[in-house]
Amino acid sequence: MLSKGESKPPENNGNNDGNINNILQIKNLSKAYHTNGGRSNNSDSQAKYIVLHNINIDIKEGEFVTIVGPSGCGKSTFLNIIAGIDKEYSSDAEIIFNTGRFDSASSNNNDDRDSTHYNQDKILIFQEPALFPWLTVIENVEFGLKVAKLPKDKRKAIAKHYIEMVQLSNFANAYIHQLSGGMKQRIAIARALAIDPKILLMDEPFTALDVNTRQSLQRQLLQIHRATHKTILFVTHNIHEAVTLGDRVILFSRKLAGIKKQFTINLPHPRDPNHPIVDAMTKEIINEFREFELEGLETVEEYNDNGDLVAAAPINI
Repeated sequence: MLSKGESKPPENNGNNDGNINNILQIKNLSKAYHTNGGRSNNSDSQAKYIVLHNINIDIKEGEFVTIVGPSGCGKSTFLNIIAGIDKEYSSDAEIIFNTGRFDSASSNNNDDRDSTHYNQDKILIFQEPALFPWLTVIENVEFGLKVAKLPKDKRKAIAKHYIEMVQLSNFANAYIHQLSGGMKQRIAIARALAIDPKILLMDEPFTALDVNTRQSLQRQLLQIHRATHKTILFVTHNIHEAVTLGDRVILFSRKLAGIKKQFTINLPHPRDPNHPIVDAMTKEIINEFREFELEGLETVEEYNDNGDLVAAAPINI
């Protein structure tokens, strides 16, 4: 067993079992919180809340994976751990990238960060783009490249390329206050892509947007995925969005503190959001969701036929 901070290459037993196509392997991942505010990953204390328990999952290179589940089931925690932001998890967990680097759960630097966590392996985009208001669009997209000390001409060329990819070339010299919400999120995506991460982690990036803008960004994200072949892990509360975007939908359970079920979407992209298979899969996952209603002691979540979270009401059991 590896101690935290050791490196280990992806497993390959020479039998071509498919592991060589995995860009990310997660093994024995658990996460818990002390109810008294302490850390419980290595404690026998019963005063703890287990948010993730023994998560084991492989992510293929170039795969678009969407993650859904009720509030409090650990979706965002899972992404934060993969991103390297949250390093307080089970000591026997292994998070293995195809680069051969084992992600350390030690040496956690809790410094302030904006909405993107810069790393060559992965980058995390949150719901709020948190762009720098004192910088122009192109300066925001260049930011990670400047930190990486790329020459000015090279970083400008890269930034322009990704600004063009998100169709905002005419706004390259604009300031953030001059952009709409959807435009800001597109710039956050361009900034993430500019540093060429192997994995793009997205935590409900379109939730705060209106329906039309969200659908437009869904189409654009799929175009970017086809153009770049990036591996994407995308958390959403919108089940229809998850089915429309994902090659695979992973359903997290609050009761299990882990994965309840996975759904493969056998429908090629570009995918019609109104396709009967999309509709059928959305309804199937919603039915699984409805089994969650009594899982938590705090809320019952209601979803409409499109998979949108429409209400979260307190309950007493």
